[in-house]
Amino acid sequence: MKYNQTISKQRKPVGTSKSEKLTISILIGLVIIWVLYRKFLEPETIGGDSRFYIFIFLIPTLLGIIILGFIRIRFLREKCNESKSLIAKIPLVLLYIVQGFLFSYLSIGLTSMGIWDYLNQRNASQSISETVDCQIIKINSGTSRTPPNIDFEFMGKEERINIDAVVYGQYFETNPKTLELQLTIKKGIWDYYIIEKWKIKKQPLITKRPACL
Repeated sequence: MKYNQTISKQRKPVGTSKSEKLTISILIGLVIIWVLYRKFLEPETIGGDSRFYIFIFLIPTLLGIIILGFIRIRFLREKCNESKSLIAKIPLVLLYIVQGFLFSYLSIGLTSMGIWDYLNQRNASQSISETVDCQIIKINSGTSRTPPNIDFEFMGKEERINIDAVVYGQYFETNPKTLELQLTIKKGIWDYYIIEKWKIKKQPLITKRPACL
């Protein structure tokens, strides 16, 4: 009997190790999917609305954390019981909260955003194209992780679009106040607009006008 108990205790960490490896593998897979979606599938949009953050980001992400918590409740209890002191349990709980957030955002959160992007594009396809001229605020070189980009003003808010190195090379020494960004856009859901095309052009030498419609 004692021999069986010893074997049982020895096997438990192995199962936990496999579970942790599986968790890490799934997280890596979800991150790859997220990167591919953001780079190749996500439409370029500007604008904003608090309803997006509430109904598309916040609620689905919190729902995913709750669902994941119910699914892994037994595992979480076992891990917490392994730590006898309260001080040791606090970082463990925080770790699993962060892990739950990542799982939820990269799975349910990304799914909800994908559905919203599809509906937003579908709604925009029924809208009439508009052309607006926006004041360029700054042309950025980007970093090792982000491409060059342009900050500009649209409807009183600062927006950003990515550009390639060739475009950056053409304008990085130019005073942004002498340039404007011409956008061809279609209105989607709420206060979001999908960018169809854009170009940089010299600002006409006339009395200063509003940065963007």
